[in-house]
Amino acid sequence: MKAEDMMARFRQRQDEQWLLPGERALRRIPSPMRRMTLDVFEARGHGRGSPAEALSVARSFALDPRGWLMLVGDPGVGKTHLAVGIVLARIAEDLEAEEARFVVVPDMLDDLRAGYDAAGEQSYYQRKARIQDAPLLVLDDFSLPRLTPWAREVLYMVVNYRYSRELPTVVTMNELPTGEEDPIASRLNDRRLVRPVPIVAQDYRREQ
Repeated sequence: MKAEDMMARFRQRQDEQWLLPGERALRRIPSPMRRMTLDVFEARGHGRGSPAEALSVARSFALDPRGWLMLVGDPGVGKTHLAVGIVLARIAEDLEAEEARFVVVPDMLDDLRAGYDAAGEQSYYQRKARIQDAPLLVLDDFSLPRLTPWAREVLYMVVNYRYSRELPTVVTMNELPTGEEDPIASRLNDRRLVRPVPIVAQDYRREQ
């Protein structure tokens, strides 16, 4: 299904009860980001570290999500665009397939914290389970240095759960994780599962 056809169908089906899995995944992506398909990504440069190479890797991953993809680069080089594009490509492939999930890490942590005051399907444990078990998960704006002890513990549980089960995951971050004794960094640096994709480019926001 073409991206524009998918969007048109989604606009006609806003009742959560009747949404297909892919449409529910699309609903969780902020509206302005739904235009971030891989087809409109500006593939500048060539060779290792170029946006063009990152786009090629993202396309391949979207066709067959296996292992972990870690998109690394300065702000404004297109990491989030590629991550969202992967989710949109999976949704367009099959709206009835199991759900892909895009989350911005700081927002995810706020949402999980709110679950302490909720019950049932909105409880902390149910919210965390939906993230941990997502068939494809994107963790956008992943930053270890900014984490509080509580946030680090929660993020470790999510990362370790998916790492130990080798569930397809995409991570975007500004720099490669460091710290030999950091359990999160250790898992993200495991090249048997995680493929780092560096992106070196000018901040496109400053060019507009």
